[in-house]
Amino acid sequence: MPDIRVAIIDQHGIVRRGLREVFAASRDTIVVGEAGRAEDIARLILDTQPDVVVVDPIIDHTDYDSLATIIESGPETAALVFCERANPEHIEDVIAAGASGFLLKTAKPAEILLAVESLAAGHIYLQPQVTRAFLSRLTGRATEGGIVTVTVREMEILQLIANGMSTAEAASALDRSPATVKTHVRSAFKKLGARHRAHAVAKALRLRLIQ
Repeated sequence: MPDIRVAIIDQHGIVRRGLREVFAASRDTIVVGEAGRAEDIARLILDTQPDVVVVDPIIDHTDYDSLATIIESGPETAALVFCERANPEHIEDVIAAGASGFLLKTAKPAEILLAVESLAAGHIYLQPQVTRAFLSRLTGRATEGGIVTVTVREMEILQLIANGMSTAEAASALDRSPATVKTHVRSAFKKLGARHRAHAVAKALRLRLIQ
């Protein structure tokens, strides 16, 4: 029995159909609903309670309102943005709006399934092709000590710390050893010029590396 409940939100029927076929071919996912209009999103989320929503946020000529609706209607639902453009500003905006993952519509079925599985497990997922664009946006951010070049993994761990997780809890969430997480934490501290966990979180929040 599939254990990942997926909803699809896209104004193009052919895209929704293609995604349904991808999820139907997997034993781990089931499509519980879909929407092609912004006005149907809240009801879809409330009625189906999906684990993951695959969404193109540009729907009915709105910009990110759909993400806000998803977050408000289903706090436990993870949003995977599935769209055509990937400039650094766009990636940053959708993540700031509450998305947990980002894929381009050129993604292959295996990667779509991987992204959905990652989000359902509580992780984030950025398609490798867009990670560089996202990090290039962050690279230009300076602190008192210089340029910040934290990795996606370091940002992920800082976010877990900001959410109140211990090192052991973060390691469990990421399926990594505590020693590996500690190594990433030390690296992030050094790059941020932070003295301790609270200081690192404060700096990362100020730089909008986490939320």
